[in-house]
Amino acid sequence: MPATYAERFPTQVRLSGMAVGTQFGFAVAGFAPLIESAPMDK
Repeated sequence: MPATYAERFPTQVRLSGMAVGTQFGFAVAGFAPLIESAPMDK
């Protein structure tokens, strides 16, 4: 999978593109339990 990520971005922005994409994914995954449990509290 890391090779696939590296091939998605040109060389000039490869590190930034992978870092932003990964961190955005971690942020969404981190808040997923909170978002999922919000409708159950009502």
